[in-house]
Amino acid sequence: MEHALEIPFLYPGLVRDVPNPMFSSILHSKYGVDGALPEKHATQGKPLAVMIHGINSHKNSLFFTPLAQVLPMDSFRYDMRGEGFTPGDSELSDYEAAVDELAYLIDYLQQRFGYVVEMLVCHSKGCGVAYTYMSKYCTLNSLKYQRPPTFAVMASARYTMTTSLVRFDNVEEHIAQLGYVPVKKIVKGKMVEGRMYKEDIDRTLRYPMGHHVQRCPPSVNVFLVHGTADAIVTVDHLADFVNVLTGQPSRPAGSVCTNLLLDCDHNYKDGFRAVVVERVLHWLQSCAAKIEAPRTQPRWTASSGSGPRGALIVVEGLDRAGKTTQVVRLCEMLQAELIKFPDRTTQVGTMINAYLTEQSEISDEAIHLLFSANRWEVIPFLLRTLNEGKTVVCDRYAFSGIAYSCAKGLDFSWCLGPDVGLPMPDATLFLDLDNNTAAQRGAYGEERYERAEFQEKVRQSFGYVEQMVLQNGGVWNRIDAACEPDQVWENVQAAALAAVEHVQTVLPPLESLKFKNGQLAADAVRQRPSL
Repeated sequence: MEHALEIPFLYPGLVRDVPNPMFSSILHSKYGVDGALPEKHATQGKPLAVMIHGINSHKNSLFFTPLAQVLPMDSFRYDMRGEGFTPGDSELSDYEAAVDELAYLIDYLQQRFGYVVEMLVCHSKGCGVAYTYMSKYCTLNSLKYQRPPTFAVMASARYTMTTSLVRFDNVEEHIAQLGYVPVKKIVKGKMVEGRMYKEDIDRTLRYPMGHHVQRCPPSVNVFLVHGTADAIVTVDHLADFVNVLTGQPSRPAGSVCTNLLLDCDHNYKDGFRAVVVERVLHWLQSCAAKIEAPRTQPRWTASSGSGPRGALIVVEGLDRAGKTTQVVRLCEMLQAELIKFPDRTTQVGTMINAYLTEQSEISDEAIHLLFSANRWEVIPFLLRTLNEGKTVVCDRYAFSGIAYSCAKGLDFSWCLGPDVGLPMPDATLFLDLDNNTAAQRGAYGEERYERAEFQEKVRQSFGYVEQMVLQNGGVWNRIDAACEPDQVWENVQAAALAAVEHVQTVLPPLESLKFKNGQLAADAVRQRPSL
């Protein structure tokens, strides 16, 4: 079912004479009831496709609407600023603004509905916006990290930006006579004239599209579609994308697929839109077959009793993010067993406690291994509890150990090693909090690690850990801990209930932690900007 959805602008002041500008969008979902928008508990963790149109276009153009009807997941499509039914100046050359708005919309969808963006479907300029978005927000050293999509469909993408003026007539003449190039388009059903000035043209011609394509996460499966009769973005651009993407050292074989459509133009007329829909669905099926190939036998056995095992839920976060409050409420709701790391009651835990309260000094490498040893010594109890069918909630886990040690400057790949083989959580709930908010909360600074500069490094390191978990099959929910406690609780509750339901209905095996791309992550950490 299609739901009209209006989303407030990221920067309302960009639109004059419109008090509350909204992005015009459509959410296609199978989870709504009686024509209403779906509730978050129904869509939490569900995959979502985001569709991004090109210049002088709109959300219902080309193949977007028919593809939304048949995709095996919910989808979201929207009109960019100044296009379709979204007000404002489109600023045709400003890719960066369009990228930041895309990231804002994805964050909005994740916060409101709990979706996981699994796929991007793009045409023309939309492809450039998507590549830049993945380069800026979905790489390991992104300061505002978002999970990369698993799939990306790129139709009629432009690689060489110096050819981008081919669609406009008499550019030099218009600049000389008017000072700008008039651009006619339809906004809110009316023909309007936009203006592209010389600085806009220069910005477009200089745009480093190749740089952003090179930074596309290698984990993304890319489907490149192009028409041989495309006069606006000629087919030779396709070869540039293929060369760059397949040349990425860590990209898996077969993760870039191309599809040439003979005699097809830029806008996929004359029946080619249906062809694109058919080819995309076939490609998704072939990708799913590879992704769902049999995996190695998990180390940890499932419940030996008559019922399903319990769920393993981990709550992570920065210091003073409110983990204790949320963990207590979670354990009460789920009637779960609480395990806090570090467990300061054990022999190893006693040494860790002395270190954390600054009563002793231990080298960074040694304390990292002690934290890991503390987790391993609790695993027998954790497994017995799960096998009895009881859910376990962990206040911190291996991910804290990795993030904090990495923030201290230890090698990322080395930090991963001691915890490889621990049980993989069914869900990790990461309470994200900025430094300014954390510093305003009570008792901040009483323990060794509660220093603003260090906490910012920890926050960045958690971003690398998050991508490692996601790329290796884990579930990671980033939750804004700066909200009111009840709002945070609503998000925590929804993510936890989704994990418990999955364990009880799917009966998945308890997998082991593994970090296949650890060296790639370590390289990215070494290249990160200093804070």
